[in-house]
Amino acid sequence: MGKAELHGGSDSRRGVANLFAQLAPRKGSHAKNPFGAEDGPTQRLARFESALADFARQASALRGGLASVALPANIGCGKAGGDPGAYRAAVERFAAAHPACRVVLYRFEPKRDRK
Repeated sequence: MGKAELHGGSDSRRGVANLFAQLAPRKGSHAKNPFGAEDGPTQRLARFESALADFARQASALRGGLASVALPANIGCGKAGGDPGAYRAAVERFAAAHPACRVVLYRFEPKRDRK
């Protein structure tokens, strides 16, 4: 199952949450990961959804509750190999399940060299 680890965020302050959904780095299933479990795209997506639920449970217990969350637009994709549409749908389901929480997807665009 996916897990969340919260750092800070109490007393209405911002915090950081780590969501753990991969057992090994890179794309694809890694049969020889240290946990001996499947680690393909389907398992990673299920663990991501489980990590979001764990995050919501922990954040809701904080004073001030779960007011907002910002996630990278391509979370679970890129080097991890996830399907962007499937991960976006998972985030949308999370947002629908927590209507009082503002959910933002952001895109990081690195600055280009100015010459």
